[in-house]
Amino acid sequence: MKKYVLSTLVCGVACSAGFADAAPRKTLSDYSTPPSNIIKDAELMINAEYTAIDYDKGDAVPDHLYGFRVDWRRNFAIEQKSFWNAGISLGYAQGSEHDVDVSHLTLNLGIDYNIAVGQRTYFFVGTRIGMNQIETKFKDEESTTTNRAQMGLGLGIKHYFPNSNNCLIFGLQRMMVNCQINVVSTTTAYVGYSFAF
Repeated sequence: MKKYVLSTLVCGVACSAGFADAAPRKTLSDYSTPPSNIIKDAELMINAEYTAIDYDKGDAVPDHLYGFRVDWRRNFAIEQKSFWNAGISLGYAQGSEHDVDVSHLTLNLGIDYNIAVGQRTYFFVGTRIGMNQIETKFKDEESTTTNRAQMGLGLGIKHYFPNSNNCLIFGLQRMMVNCQINVVSTTTAYVGYSFAF
């Protein structure tokens, strides 16, 4: 009887070990692979933004502005761990300092490459080109408006929520301006929510 019980236990342990070896083992790359259906055809992003304006003649007017931006992106070339998107963004920010009011309106076209850095997290980087309008109003004076072309780079992080195709987004944008006044570049940081459809 003891021999029967002992042989049964040995057989059970051996079979369990065999099944464990036969079962597929997940590697780190398996855990970092996003779900295949996480990326939809398009995204609409609503963001709050902070814009810093760099002047080459001192800080005669406000250089820290706050506002919002809206982005629309069309996704394409969607793979398991990466995709491309292209679209348009509209941003508006304003600020006041020493009786000077400044508003900043920007309209850009852009294309981004997005690559997975986690199961639901993507890093993106891309180029931007567009127009920049700055309106400056001194106290008791009429406002002056300047329009100029700009180009630059954008990058950031997207984190998609569980059981959802929507995501939280944090981005940075650095634009060089075709300088005709004393503005040489702008830097924008933004955080917002992206709706997939």
